[in-house]
Amino acid sequence: MCCGEQGEFTADRPNFNVEVSEERGAMSQGSARAYLEERAFELVTATLENNEQAEVTQSAPTTLAGQPAWMIEMRYTSLLDGSDNVQMQVMAGLAGRTYLLSYSSPADLYDEYLPEVQNMINSFRVE
Repeated sequence: MCCGEQGEFTADRPNFNVEVSEERGAMSQGSARAYLEERAFELVTATLENNEQAEVTQSAPTTLAGQPAWMIEMRYTSLLDGSDNVQMQVMAGLAGRTYLLSYSSPADLYDEYLPEVQNMINSFRVE
């Protein structure tokens, strides 16, 4: 999977990011679900206000590093260039921190890289 310069988001190709938040503490599965669904709602609302499309295609429990987590997947039209995109996010509270793993891709490349992304998510560990 390719990426841009370090720290640079590139919407024209798949991206995989990991965010760690200590200030939130370790989120429960229910809190992670609520947070991700709120973010998805904000994206859907913003795209509707601009006459563009967004929809949540999945929202389900999962695991991350063997612990309960929440996964949400959404399809949306980019506000920047009108391209069709898919984003999957997995969030879990582990070892006193909240972890958010995000995979974003143009819709036509999403399935091609999904197995590789799933392998990265499945191998994720916190020590």
